[in-house]
Amino acid sequence: MASSPPNHSHSALIFSGSLLRKLENHPSLRLPTTYVGVRRVRPSGGGSVKKAVGSRGSEHNDDEWTPNAIDNEDQLGDDDNNNIVDDGVIAEHNSNEISYKVTNPDGTERRMTKHEKKQFKYQLAQAKREAERVKRQIKHEQLIHEAKRAKHERKKLKRLERHERKQQQQQKEDEQVKQEKICEEKSVHDEIMEKKKALEEYAAFTTYKEIIDEEMAAMRGDRSGIPPAMLAPAAACIALNMKALESTKREDHQMKTIFDRQLTSEWARKLQQSMIPAEELRAKEDMRPMAYKLVPELWNRLCPKSLWVCKDEDIAVRQAELEQFTDESTMNDESQYSLGLIRNTSLLYDEVAYAVFKHLHKHSNLHISSGEIFGCDFLLYDGKREDRHSFAGLRIYTCDKNDENKFPIPSAYDMTGFVRMMNTARKLALIATVTKDESEGNTARVLIVDLALEKVLTVPTHQKKGSTEKRKSEIDLDLAKHKK
Repeated sequence: MASSPPNHSHSALIFSGSLLRKLENHPSLRLPTTYVGVRRVRPSGGGSVKKAVGSRGSEHNDDEWTPNAIDNEDQLGDDDNNNIVDDGVIAEHNSNEISYKVTNPDGTERRMTKHEKKQFKYQLAQAKREAERVKRQIKHEQLIHEAKRAKHERKKLKRLERHERKQQQQQKEDEQVKQEKICEEKSVHDEIMEKKKALEEYAAFTTYKEIIDEEMAAMRGDRSGIPPAMLAPAAACIALNMKALESTKREDHQMKTIFDRQLTSEWARKLQQSMIPAEELRAKEDMRPMAYKLVPELWNRLCPKSLWVCKDEDIAVRQAELEQFTDESTMNDESQYSLGLIRNTSLLYDEVAYAVFKHLHKHSNLHISSGEIFGCDFLLYDGKREDRHSFAGLRIYTCDKNDENKFPIPSAYDMTGFVRMMNTARKLALIATVTKDESEGNTARVLIVDLALEKVLTVPTHQKKGSTEKRKSEIDLDLAKHKK
């Protein structure tokens, strides 16, 4: 597989609320962002942050990071035991370690009892909450003080304006007899200046109100539409291709993507075969039988039909929408965002993720956001994120071209854990990869497999509830967030 362009590994940090909302709500973009978990970057400090983020492009290119990489070694090693922590001491990697020990009257140390430890943790939590409350109170008092000072300045300015107008009126009355024509012209001029000044004050107030709204939303803990936010590398590439983000360093490499049913079915069969040893080992254990069976299959459930059949007229309509958006776009100010590396580059993973993201975004109306919160790469929505719940989590898997396997084969335990997590959240568990043939040129074949759960009707768990038809677990089709 050919190496991807450097920008396939760059994320985009968004510092403008208007740009962020347009990326999420514009029908041609549909690029939900991820709140980065810090307070908004003010204009005075945005330059240093963008400079620091941009400088990472030349610092972390030596070590290549490959998420979800498949190798031939056992994925369950002794490293899992390194995270075991003694119940008596909370081990941390910083120097501020907390020791749960007490000193007896005879001078000897002993570990705290469960009740003492619980009480000690409660005191720490109370102190932390009190410190946060005091901090919020101080910020609130500062805002009140600033608002009062601004109000006082406005009142003072109004008094000065009234006093000035009275003086001007008095001068007009004194000179009305001698210079009636001059006074009339001056009155017209003053009226025009007052209207202009009122318009300027209104524009300044509108800008100030928008900043205050963002500050108050950040203090309340709101995340929707509040900068700074981030676009994943694949989403950032799509935004650059659609001219939503302007960059002189972007090299648009045209890549044609195809959803291949035959290869997807073949990959699903390979995955099913790879799970047989784990299922046989599980059957030999002295445990109750599994109530559900994992069945990899071609993605059909809740799958947009346009992903499988890419019609020329649909592509033409989307191209026309893209050209119209490019003409109307005003989001070319590079001070509103920054491109940079937030992790070490992985060319193979970034190219596969970009190809999958591009096909889903180009040939459907899905909204795609980052899925780290659910342990996957992307979350799929059938509408705006503020109105709909995601219906599926998607993981990207890569396979080195030197590997003997034609497709990436994750372990049975990895797939089972992913499916259980998605099933608990009432979402589909999807995995995807990309295959390329040198004879096809710049064409990537996208494969997406649905890891479905199928009931095993012979186990006692389901026999107690009576005989039912064989079916797979379906998610709730009502994904609306706001119920009527």
